[in-house]
Amino acid sequence: MVVFAVPPFLRYGKYCGIMYTGCAGERPCDSLDACCQKHDACVEAKN
Repeated sequence: MVVFAVPPFLRYGKYCGIMYTGCAGERPCDSLDACCQKHDACVEAKN
């Protein structure tokens, strides 16, 4: 089994990061995190 780990410095807040989609249902911690939340929702809607 292959397990992929993302180094912690590639994550920010609750929604920003490579291969990290956040904490569904939780509020973003700041405006940058809110942008990442909106981006994640857009990507999910387009797939």
